[in-house]
Formats: sequence, structure tokens, C-alpha cells
Amino acid sequence: MFAALSVLLPLLVHAQDAPRLSVPHEHFALPNGLHVILAPDRSLPRVAVNLWFRVGSKDEAPGRSGFAHLFEHLMFMGTERVPDFDVLMEAGGGANNASTSSDRTNYYSWGPPELLETLLWLEADRLENLGRCMTQAKLDLQRDVVRNERRQTSENTPYGVADLAVSELLYPPGHPYHIETIGRHADLAAATVADVQDFFARWYVPNNASLCIAGDFDPAAARALVQAYLADMPPGPEPAVTRADPVRLDGPRAIVLRDEVELPRVSFVWHSPAAFAPGDAEADLLAEVLAGGRGSRLHERLVVRDGSAVDVEAWQASGVLGSSLRIDVHAAPEADLDAVALALDEELAALRRDGPSEAELRRAVAGLETAFVDALQSADSRADDLNRYLFHFGTPDGFQRDLERYLRATPAGVAGWARTITGAPGRLVMTVLPADGADEAASGLRARGPAGTPAPAGFAPPLPQVSRRASGLALWHLDRPGLPLVELALALPAGRVHEDARQAGLAALTADMLLEGAGGRDGAQLAAALEDLGASLDVRADDRETVLRLAVLRARLDAAFGLLLDVVRAPRLDATDFERARRLAADGLRQDLSDPATLARQATLAAWWGSEHPYGRPLAGRPETLEALELDDCRAFHRRLARPQGALLVVAGDVRADEAAALAARLDADWPGAGTPHAAPVVPPPPAADALRVLLLDRPGAPQTVVRFMLPADAAAGEARLSADVLNVLFGGSFTSRLNRNIRELHGYAYGAGSGFARWPEHVALLASSSVRTDVTGPALGEFLKEFVRLARGDVGDAEAASARTSALSDLVERHQDLGSILGAWLERRERGEAPAEIARDVQRLPDVGADGLNALAREVARLDRALLVLVGDAQAVLPQLQQLELPAAVLVDERARPVEGAR
Repeated sequence: MFAALSVLLPLLVHAQDAPRLSVPHEHFALPNGLHVILAPDRSLPRVAVNLWFRVGSKDEAPGRSGFAHLFEHLMFMGTERVPDFDVLMEAGGGANNASTSSDRTNYYSWGPPELLETLLWLEADRLENLGRCMTQAKLDLQRDVVRNERRQTSENTPYGVADLAVSELLYPPGHPYHIETIGRHADLAAATVADVQDFFARWYVPNNASLCIAGDFDPAAARALVQAYLADMPPGPEPAVTRADPVRLDGPRAIVLRDEVELPRVSFVWHSPAAFAPGDAEADLLAEVLAGGRGSRLHERLVVRDGSAVDVEAWQASGVLGSSLRIDVHAAPEADLDAVALALDEELAALRRDGPSEAELRRAVAGLETAFVDALQSADSRADDLNRYLFHFGTPDGFQRDLERYLRATPAGVAGWARTITGAPGRLVMTVLPADGADEAASGLRARGPAGTPAPAGFAPPLPQVSRRASGLALWHLDRPGLPLVELALALPAGRVHEDARQAGLAALTADMLLEGAGGRDGAQLAAALEDLGASLDVRADDRETVLRLAVLRARLDAAFGLLLDVVRAPRLDATDFERARRLAADGLRQDLSDPATLARQATLAAWWGSEHPYGRPLAGRPETLEALELDDCRAFHRRLARPQGALLVVAGDVRADEAAALAARLDADWPGAGTPHAAPVVPPPPAADALRVLLLDRPGAPQTVVRFMLPADAAAGEARLSADVLNVLFGGSFTSRLNRNIRELHGYAYGAGSGFARWPEHVALLASSSVRTDVTGPALGEFLKEFVRLARGDVGDAEAASARTSALSDLVERHQDLGSILGAWLERRERGEAPAEIARDVQRLPDVGADGLNALAREVARLDRALLVLVGDAQAVLPQLQQLELPAAVLVDERARPVEGAR
């Protein structure tokens, strides 16, 4: 110990009692992009090798949560050259481990200096060979290990299930931080060997890694070893950087759970600045002041003075895309939890107002200084920190830069960030109560998975109880107790197919107007009333109906439902609001014309259906049709849609059947419209196609070409729908699909490529799309054509079919993780004429979808002779490339698929 300190102490140059921290090192990059850091310290005969990959759970593909962590386990499974990684390492006196976070994965090993070459060889070997050597047996083994780890560390640990839910409540679905790093059982079960190999090829490349060697070694010898083992390893495609806009809670969110715990726990969580961003250090200090020890404010107030808590903790979890500040209060058994929350709010208010004292801040900073110096004693910690600073700062020696963030903090600065973070309107309050026998089975987040991988038939999707009222209003109800949450949807029987072509956009504009004020409130007052309740209300026009979606805590359901009733019964529909909403909608449509993907979508639908067909024009209309609308048009459309006949109320969550019926009765008490709604007009099918068409929208100088194929696929309707869904998974509906592997992983032509079936009651079409580099538009199109031809040949094998079935089941399960997703799945099926019960039937039928059926369907839908190809890109660069392909001559068109005058 003293030898180690004697080496480190010269690195600490005290200035105003603050240590200046630095670690001697050299940093260089190999030609293949691998960063290397050498940090020698001969004080202890031990060497540490630390390897960081810039990939974490935030970078996982949809439906593959937990994959980065699963891959961390797989990295220890050995190769043909080294079948048993650990035995070889331990035989030389070494050991190893790894960790995964939302932002990065690191692997670290250590041992005597004599083992350094072996450690570097092992890292090089698995980086070169692991993907190629992956097997189903290895995957199955580590998948079971990880799922058992989840059970042990979360599901079978007090408060563990609640902790898993925090990120899902803080971040919306689709956000990279929405799911915890450990992942979900269904997603882990769905992982395939192909998934593993694709993940390895994408992320585990030298140009996405940094290697640090710290401890007892000779730098020149280490550099030679690194050159010998790693320098000639080829780089891979530059991995994309996962990004997300900052997230905040617009209002308070509260949730109550029950678990097998002894003490109630109340957690308070706020969004806070991202790692190393302004305010990140102040948030750390804020946590220290609040609950950093026995002398902290919350410990003194809750544990000592009030006696309402057993202990209290506070910390900030910092991440690249955002952080969270959290306080956990383990309350005394008989404590009044409302009083606990009130006391905490009083202390926070005082801190926001006055800030910490000089003494409090000094103590907090002193503790952090000690922690910084303490970490320098370990070669393992030094190596990890050097990699961490390289990751965040772009330079390894960030010790002093990191520490100075805390040294520069002031009481006023901490107070300011306390106001910014804890004074924001949105926070999560999660209460975990001890389970009683009656409520234990009802806990919606308990989610204890089976011991093995569940078979497809083992998933029982929740289905609604269906009834119809005398008024004609249909009621679907799902009682899902356990969480005090309620979501409902009200689908009203009028959408864009009820518009005249000259009034295109009327349904969407009317939907917008419903939120511009109602029940005597203007738009701002209506929004404030919803925010006061922590409720969200959205209104959207679809093809055949207008849907209102409400989400709220159970305790505030009656008040929030009252606001929804106001929106339906008494919308303000004010002239000033109308002019503003119409103008914004028209401006938005014009703005859309600058988006190549929107242009491609609009031109595709216009060419397929006809530009004046309801499905062939934008849902929001066109600027000229919007400008011709009058407020009375919206008033008339509102009367048309706000009627019970043909309407549907869906209520799901912590609501009993009688309570759902009472809501329906309140809705039925007064409808603005009455009688039978106007029948929807007959929607003609698209014109039959007998040849491949190619349309091109010119975007001079565009760096990418948007590619959209559309093929008729009525063979995928009815009983064939489920097979079509499975076929799409393997063709273009997943990260490891044929299209994506070809266009992105194999050729690097695009960020991604995909496909999907577009379904209307009258028609089904297969869509496939990508945005490819302009200079490879021709080759990329050639690969698209090859994949269609391959699919039409019927070459799906049993293994590929099985993998697609697994993914399809995982996707289906994913759609039922929360109330909003459940309602969305039901409404989506209703839109295309299916009942929710079809979901359960799909689960039962899924195991029967085999390769033969998929190939038969593929031959019907992969018909290029009936396809439409729409391109949006630089015509001057694209047209010569098209001439190299066996394609019809491209016709230059505008976003309405109208030929451009004068174009060749």
C-alpha cells in the first residue's frame, strides 16, 4: 500500500488545498481506429487490461432489449482457437470480468505482469473470431444465465421489480433509456445466433473500441505487443451514434406498487443534466447535501427529527443522453407517507430558496476529493477512468477536469440547479408497499417469468370484455389492477374518408380544434387543467374515425374524464383559434415538402391510389384545401362525429366493470350529434398494375436517395395475415432481416432498410424502403431487386422461419407491455376490421406458420412486374445509375405523382 502511494503522491500537486490529479500515460490510435492508452506504474506487480466498446443498451435494436448485456456474457464463451477463455487465463494467475451500462460495455482482466501478452492475445482472438464461432448452444446457455441473473438481482430482490420500472416511467417507449440494461425476458428469449453475429459485426470493431493497459509493464514492450496482435485487424463500418432529444416529465407522475418487502419505500426521481453537461456536477453535490451522510438534511429531518424514516439515500445516475436524480426513503413501518413526502418537499423548497451553506458544500466537495484520490490507488480503477474520460472528453487524462467541476461549484450554483431540477413540474413518485395476500398476485410489474423459454402458446394476451349500450355506443373494458393507472380511448365514427376531396384535411383540422379549448376554457386553460391532473389527452383523425386518447392516474380519472367530455360535447371552436390552427396546419404541410421521406410517402400513395383518392392525399390535407375551409365546416364535422352510433369507448387499467359502465353512461348522457351516422363512402380499390413503374422526384444535391417499393399484396389478407407478418420479419421487419443485412451490414449502402405490410380494409400492399447514399443508388437498387427475386423463388428455410416466428411472437408480446400499447394494438386491428380476439388466435396459430406457407405467400406478393418504385434524390446523379439496371425509364414527377412539365 505505501509503495503504491509513494508513486502516486508526486502526481498530487496541492493548490489551495485542492489536489491536482494526473496519471502519466501515453495515448495513440492504430490505423484501424483502435485507441490505445498505456499507463505504467511499477509499484505493484500487477497489470490490468481494460477494453471499452462504445455500445450499451441504448444502442439495442427494437425487440432486443438486454442484448448488449447478453453479448457481454457471450464474449466469454471462447473460440475455436481458445475454447475455454477462463481456464487459460486463470491458469496464468489472472482473472477477468465485464460490465454493461446504457452507454458502454467494458471488459477488464488482471494478473501478474508475465500474463500481459496472454491477456492481449485473448482480447485479440475473441475480437477477431467470436462472431464466427458463435453457436446456438452458447447462446442458449448464456441466455439462461442472464435470465436467471434478472430473476436473482431484480425479480427476487426487495424493491427490484420497482427499480426496473423507473426507467420505463421516466422515458417514453422508443427512447434508448426506456428499458433497463438487463432487458426483458421475451426479448432475451427471442435472440438468435444471427442476432449475435450481426451485433458483433456492427459494434465490436477496432474503430469502436479503446484499450487501456495500466500497472506493472514496460511501455515499449506493451506497444510492440499491441501492434503485433491488434494493428492489422481491419476496421469495420463506422457505427452510428444513438441520439435522442432531451426528455422531461411535463407533470407529476405517481405510482404505487406492492412487493415482498418489510418497509415502505418512497422514491422521488427527476430528470437531470446529462453526464458532464452543465449542472451534472451540481446535481451530484445536491444529492450529497440532501442525503450524503448522517449530517445531511434529509437524514437529520426524516430519520433523526421526525422518526418517519429508517434511512434515506440520494444519488444521480448520469448518462450520455440524460440523467436522473433520485431520492429513496425507506419509511418506518407505521409512518405517514404523505407526511414523509411533505417533509421532503419542505427541505427541497428550502434548498431551492437558500442553497446549501458554505459548510455543507465544503463537506460534500471534500468527500468527492477523497474518493478521487482513493480510486487512483487501483490500476483497475485508473485504467477504467482513463477509458471513461476518453469516452466523454476525447482525451484520457480528465481527472483534474472532472474534479474541478466540483471545486468550482458555489452554493448559489447548486441552488440554481436545485430549482431547475427539483423545481420542474414533472417528477416521478414511486411508492413500494409491503405486499398483503390479497394484492400480491395483482401486481402488474411483478412479471415473474417461467423457468424456461416460454412456448408461443404460453402467452395469453389480455382481451377486453365487450358490450354494447342501447345508444349504439360499444364498450370494451379490461380490468388490470395492480397499478393505479387508467388509459381510455374514444373512437368517434368520422375520419378522412368522410371528407370531400375539396375539403381535404377537414378531419385532421377538426381534431386539432378539439384541443383548442372546451367547456368554457380556452386552449391554455384546458391544457393547464389536464396538467393539474397529471393527465394527457390526445386527439387524432384516422381514415374512418377520430380517436381521443386519455391517460391518467385512477384517483383523478373522474375529473380527467370530465375534461374529455367537455372536449367531445362542448369544444370551443373559436374563430381566432381556427385561423391559427389552420395556418399552422398549412405551414406544416409546406414544411413537409422539404422532407425527402415525406415526399416519397406522398408520391407513393398518390401514384398508387390516385392523388384525389382519400388514401392518396395527405391526412392533413393540402394547403389550398385547408385555406378554403371555414370554421362552420369544422363545427359541422364535429356534429357528424360526436354521436354514439358507431362509436367505441375503450377503458383499460385499474377500473372495475361497473366503473367502466358508469363512464360510458356519463358519455351517453349528452351527445352533440344524434341518430345514425352518415355511411362512409365506398372507397375504390387501387387501379390494377400490370408493369413495373419507376417515378423520380428530383432533389438536386441530395446526399441520399429515398427508395420506396410498393407491391400489391392482397394475398396477405384474411387468413394469410399472420403468415405475412412472419414473412415481413425475415424480409425487412427486423434489424437482422434480409434487406437490412444486405443494404446496411453487407454493403454499407444505408443506415437501414426495412419493409412492412400496409393494410386498408379494401387492400393490402407490401412496402420496402431505405435511404441510400446517392453514389450507390444503382447498386443498392440492384440489391433490393435481388432480394425480391430471391423471396419470389421461395427460399425460406425452416431455421429462418423459426427465427421469424420467435421474433414475431416477441413483437406481439412487446405490444402488450403497457396499457397504451394494448389500446393501440386493439385500435389498429379495429381499423382494419379485426377483433381484439384475433390476437389470441394469432398466438395459437403462430407455431403452425412454417417455411412452406411462407414460401407460397412470398411467391404471390414478391411480384416486381406489378410494383411501383418511387425515388427521391438527385436526378442528375441517379438517372445514369438507373440505366445500368433492367428497369423501365423513370418518369420525373412531383409529390402528387404528376409528371413534371418539360422533364425527359
